[in-house]
Amino acid sequence: MPSVRDQWLTLLRDTAAELAATWAQTERIFGLARHLARQEEADRFLVGAAVLLRALDAATQGSLLVTPDLPAPTVTALRALVTEVAQPLGLGASLEWRVIHDARTLDQLGAGGIMAALNAAPHEGRGWYDRRDPFALLRDLAPTVYPLDLLYERLTTLPQAMQTPTGRTLALQRSAIVLFFFEALRAEFTLSLPDAFLPSADWLVPEED
Repeated sequence: MPSVRDQWLTLLRDTAAELAATWAQTERIFGLARHLARQEEADRFLVGAAVLLRALDAATQGSLLVTPDLPAPTVTALRALVTEVAQPLGLGASLEWRVIHDARTLDQLGAGGIMAALNAAPHEGRGWYDRRDPFALLRDLAPTVYPLDLLYERLTTLPQAMQTPTGRTLALQRSAIVLFFFEALRAEFTLSLPDAFLPSADWLVPEED
């Protein structure tokens, strides 16, 4: 028989699926955060509940947290974590905060991160990339204009921000997927955009000191 916490979490998840404006993303982060929590020995219930609550408006959060089903210390800990999750990088301290931070960050990397970045609305008429310099070799990155620039910006900044050992391992794996995508795209552009400014074939190989 499911525990009281599991029953309450199921109710919360059903509510978030119905009301959250970004449910698809929330569902991914929820699952990933729970996986990270298990690996890092964080409180899986608090982690999952905090992710779901953050996807809801303040009024709905408040009504869900006024419940006789959960012990008062659990509700207090959950309120504190929800508040902590809203803090920027560097201000969170708990293991649960670090787990949620890594789950949210990892969602922007890997195959799913590629989909999310390329699905970002480009500036009208500009498309996914700069036609003359797709990889921003001779220009500044424009992540708010070109989704390809957004993906590259995430690749170069997010892996270094991971807060847990498991998160760092997964970030390396997901970064490799993005790097493979960039190299495949470069090879295709070599044939389809022969007059564009493109990097050499070994551009992703680290330089030796």
